Amino acid sequence: MLSSVEISAHQLQRRPIRLGGGESLEAHVVYDEVREKAKTLPLAMELCGAGDLRAARVVSVNDQRLASPLSVQLTSDQTVEGCRHGRGSVNLKKLGEHFTRGLNRFELQVGEQVAEIVLDIEL
Repeated sequence: MLSSVEISAHQLQRRPIRLGGGESLEAHVVYDEVREKAKTLPLAMELCGAGDLRAARVVSVNDQRLASPLSVQLTSDQTVEGCRHGRGSVNLKKLGEHFTRGLNRFELQVGEQVAEIVLDIEL
């Protein structure tokens, strides 16, 4: 007997496999919190190793370094098993000034750690 299973990709969260326990920064857009006519873009971040999520900045968009990095406003921050887990947001209008047609990506940096985020929404 076969059964039908439906899986929505929006419900799956990608969890990295960490080998060696080194430092890392993971970040993604919290799409469930993005609203039409939003002024900010909500982000979830995980930082393992040295660093402070309050220092999170967008440093490049579509491979172009920003002359003035965009700050991330941290809204929550907690430590779980030695890693910092936080939520924050970045000004969508300022970020959008650097976007082009199609898919856009940007880099988030905390200390020496960098995470690339691909934006899967159309502005």
